[in-house]
Amino acid sequence: MNLPEDAKTFIQNHYPQAEVVILAGSFVRGEETSSSDFDIVIIDQSIKSSFRETHRQNGRIIEVFVHSYDSCLQWFDKDLDRKKPSLQNMVMEGVLVAGNDELLAELKAIAIKQIQNGPALFSQTELEDLRYLISDVLDDLIGSEASEEWIFIANDLVPPVLKLDIVMRGHWLASGKRIPRHYEAINRRGFKSLVAALHCLYSKASKKELIGWAYDILNQYGGRLDQGYCRGKTGRQQDINNEEQK
Repeated sequence: MNLPEDAKTFIQNHYPQAEVVILAGSFVRGEETSSSDFDIVIIDQSIKSSFRETHRQNGRIIEVFVHSYDSCLQWFDKDLDRKKPSLQNMVMEGVLVAGNDELLAELKAIAIKQIQNGPALFSQTELEDLRYLISDVLDDLIGSEASEEWIFIANDLVPPVLKLDIVMRGHWLASGKRIPRHYEAINRRGFKSLVAALHCLYSKASKKELIGWAYDILNQYGGRLDQGYCRGKTGRQQDINNEEQK
């Protein structure tokens, strides 16, 4: 694949020594628009620490992710922990436009294997934390009588519910404009219900549909959690609290 001329000039001016240059993102997927940026991954063994920088050239944004081989693997691990393999996806789908194809092949193999393995399910603690968070935000929405507040509460409610449903179904998280297609492919019924609920919230000032959608998802994974939830307390006082709750 030929690197677009603007990106090629940028690379030649800024990273002529790079071992690997990868073009990723919408241009590789054939989904680019007039406002799409260039996502470029650089593997440069001379750098001391990884970094990201943004440039603008001829009206086009260029996002550059610069790593050494080792720091690339370290970021793979970070992305696995947050269950959103952004760098892995860029490496996996990316097209070599300059540099060492064997080095890229090694990184691609690692990225592909990690993505195919899927995310680790939530630990019991992580699941309880998420259920507690969702329950708390749901109470805010249920109790609020000001419709202008509901829009902002919805912004706090939808992401953790999506996170719960997507990961518990064994899928990686997505971000931004990729979320609708991603969630629809995972849970079409839940996606349609969410879209309808948001339309009701925004155009009809009705919150009951969104509350219903959130409870429908939450109840699949243990339901509400509030009474008895505790974090950070240890020792005798925790033992007393546990006995009182029996």
